[in-house]
Amino acid sequence: MPENKRQHYVPQLYLRYFSDNRKTIPVYSIKDRKIVTENAPIDRQCYQNYMYSDDLEVEKAITRIENVAKSIIDSIIKNHKLPKIPTDDYFALTVFILYQSARTLFSAELLNETTDKLIKMILEDHIKLSRPDGITVEDLEKVKVSYKQPALFILGMISQMIPLIFDLKYKLIINQTNLNFITSDNPVIFYNKYYLNDFFNYTGIASKGLL
Repeated sequence: MPENKRQHYVPQLYLRYFSDNRKTIPVYSIKDRKIVTENAPIDRQCYQNYMYSDDLEVEKAITRIENVAKSIIDSIIKNHKLPKIPTDDYFALTVFILYQSARTLFSAELLNETTDKLIKMILEDHIKLSRPDGITVEDLEKVKVSYKQPALFILGMISQMIPLIFDLKYKLIINQTNLNFITSDNPVIFYNKYYLNDFFNYTGIASKGLL
C-alpha cells in the first residue's frame, strides 16, 4: 500500500484511549442498534483512502499536530491536570480539537449535502426566471453538486478560524464510575445551551455560549 494512502479522520492515537489492548476496539452500530464486533482493528477504523488529498504533505502535517496532541493528552490522563491558559500546550490542544471537528467523514458529507442544496436552490430560481432552452427544474435532480475533496476544503476553511477559539476554556471530566467512556466517528460535539429553543442552531465557532 502506498505510504499514507489510508488516511484516518479520527486518529488512531485517540481511539487507542478507548481500547484495552491498544490494538482493537469494540464497535457499536447505531443503525443496527447492536455491537458489531468486540475486537475491530483500530488501524481499520474511521479512514478513507486519500481522505484529504493525494498530496501527502497534508497528511504529514495532520500527523505532526496529532503527535503534539498525544503528549499533552497523555500528561492530562496521568496527572489529571489540564494545560494552563495561555500556554503552548493549551493552544496546541485547542487547535487539535478544532481540526478534529472539521476533518471527519460526517463533516465532509455535510458540506457536500449543503452545497448541493444551496446551488440547486439558486439554479432553480434562475431557471424559473430565465427559462433557458432545454433545461427544466426537474433536470436538477439528475445531477449532484459537490466538492471533489470536501475534507481538504473544510481543513482550509477551519484553519482561518483558529483565532476565534482562543477565548474558550477547558473542563476536565474524570470518570469515577464502572461504566467506560465511549466515543464515535464524529467525536467533537458543538452545543449551545442558550439557544436550545431557537429555530437556528447557534453553534458556529464565533457564537456566544458555544460549548
